[in-house]
Amino acid sequence: MRFQVALDALLPLLESSSSSAGQFPSNELAQRILAAYILYSLYAPYPISINPFKTALFATFVKERRSSIVDASTTGPNEQLVWVLWKILKGDGNDIAPYSPSTLARSPLPPKLRAAHLMLSEDELSDASPVSRSLVQPDLTNEPQSHKESLVRAMSLLLAARERVLTLSEQKVLNPLLPALLSAPADNLTNSHNDTDTRATNGGGIFLTSLDIAPIVYNNLNIAYSIIVSLLSDPPPSRVAVSDAPFSPSTSTNEAGLPLGEASIGEMLANFGTQPTRDVDLSRTRFLDVLVTLPPTFPSFDLMGRLLRDPTVIPSPSPGPGIHSDSNGPVPKTTVADLIRNDYLGPFVHSCIEYLDEAEREEREEGSSEDKWAVGVRHLCRFYHSLIKLSLVDPTSDADSAEMAHFSLRNAKFEEAMALYKVFANANSDRMAYPTPGGF
Repeated sequence: MRFQVALDALLPLLESSSSSAGQFPSNELAQRILAAYILYSLYAPYPISINPFKTALFATFVKERRSSIVDASTTGPNEQLVWVLWKILKGDGNDIAPYSPSTLARSPLPPKLRAAHLMLSEDELSDASPVSRSLVQPDLTNEPQSHKESLVRAMSLLLAARERVLTLSEQKVLNPLLPALLSAPADNLTNSHNDTDTRATNGGGIFLTSLDIAPIVYNNLNIAYSIIVSLLSDPPPSRVAVSDAPFSPSTSTNEAGLPLGEASIGEMLANFGTQPTRDVDLSRTRFLDVLVTLPPTFPSFDLMGRLLRDPTVIPSPSPGPGIHSDSNGPVPKTTVADLIRNDYLGPFVHSCIEYLDEAEREEREEGSSEDKWAVGVRHLCRFYHSLIKLSLVDPTSDADSAEMAHFSLRNAKFEEAMALYKVFANANSDRMAYPTPGGF
């Protein structure tokens, strides 16, 4: 997970201290500058106040600024890092993306931008970065400040949904704003005073990763369901990597007098995996693929059941079963239910069976008294039985049900598995003979 990598590798690098009174070689200073920018960029489109690394960035800024202004008559060794942190904490971190870390580390600062003149209080930090206009649909840009504050609150709740169960009141705040948070336009990521920045076309509104879906399913099933339907209904816009942006090198300098570097920080982020993909379907598929890996627990089956009954019409990723033509244009359409049933239900069931087979082996080998396997078998059999009752799967189709038929037979000692196997046997009695377990 990107957050864990940042926590384990980048944060210690940012907070590292030198044994020679704060003196850093230029290459180490460049690494710290890059670490600071990556920690910022993980949540770049959103207010610095909700960045989980905000406190660490601010603490490093205070410490390095203090060490840089001990002697006002000389230039501090880390003043370039102080300036980078100051830009990030003010909400202007995108301004440094075109420059390489080594260029930033080597370039002298003009007197007015030396550490002694860069001040930032805790109050300024909390209000440093207003809600990006990318979070608001174009027709909402003139909404009152209270609406923007609601978006900030909703973003915080969406991040918190990964870690804990949201209260009903919190869910009422978040749910109506999920479409705005997940499918915001991919432009205008910078603050309003920086409208001419060509890098504003880079990136998109979504800041969740596919790895966030599983914990949200476990903690907040309703939120997870709304997220997936929103992503399917309005996929994140196609995004262009920073290194591909239409940016022409110029000999002009910014307020710090820094020339353009050969390899920008933005380009370096490609190796860290923070740059978005160009392909809309790949972005959507990445989140849907998480469904296949969900464990066979009640929240997982509840989520799949809701998706399999959802009639919402969505853009189709590719021609296939269940697609109907759109009278308003040539773009093929399908429904959430058809997409999940045709492309994800089979792999999900297969993954659940593999998970439970492995759990059974572990319990047998380790002599564990946990009932994870038994509970999972019961949940899976109940889930599949309900799909048959709703005519979502065909018990007579080998393609649909052969694997579950064998699974229920192997686990016929459980009442739910026995009941499911009887359904398969009765449905196929006219076509083929199933072996009958004892007591059938």
